Amino acid sequence: MSDEVVGFHAQQAAEKLLKAVLLAKGTRPYRTHDLQSLADAVTAAGNSLPVAEETLVALTPYAVDYRCTTEPPEEPMDRPAACALIVTLREWAEAQVAHAAANRD
Repeated sequence: MSDEVVGFHAQQAAEKLLKAVLLAKGTRPYRTHDLQSLADAVTAAGNSLPVAEETLVALTPYAVDYRCTTEPPEEPMDRPAACALIVTLREWAEAQVAHAAANRD
């Protein structure tokens, strides 16, 4: 499987997790694939990210750029780091959503 495919799915996972946190906090997420914009919205909503912002944002080009070109990325993707980032982001997002749900009751 190519880095482009792995990167696309990692980017999509990160995007959906950030949007889930925004929704749980009562903020309508932007219609975007730009992880920087979503990260900014999450922090503006009063949350801190559990991962380094630059590693998260590095996934953004995989949303569209690499899927729509025939040129491979210049550097190979660090797949274990991408997987670890998504696991950390998922655990954080699940906790944020659960906390928001508990506070609504």
